[in-house]
Amino acid sequence: MTDTAVSVRPMVQGDVRAAFDATTSAFPDNRGRLEQFRIATPDEKERYQTRYRHLIDTDPAGAFVALEGERVVGVALALRREGLWFLSLMAVRPTSRARGSDGSCSTEPRPTARAAAAA
Repeated sequence: MTDTAVSVRPMVQGDVRAAFDATTSAFPDNRGRLEQFRIATPDEKERYQTRYRHLIDTDPAGAFVALEGERVVGVALALRREGLWFLSLMAVRPTSRARGSDGSCSTEPRPTARAAAAA
């Protein structure tokens, strides 16, 4: 483990591949349906990444990446529909857990939740 500071910023389209990679590393190989991330064909990987891109475009206030230096180590995706706020995904690389990444990612979508509650 390194002591690199964790920062959180809005996700942009250029982060999609690294965010997808962080997500796939966050789940054990033997965890049922999520195992498909590890064995996905290029077309399947692109389909998942298209979902990330869609949320960046439609719900940018709920799309975040956690960084250690320049490396994406976590991702949080949330969306708002008809006054409801949903956390769609939160994943942190195992090597970055318990060092701030989990908490940093989970606190960022809250403004979206407050805005949804106020609507």
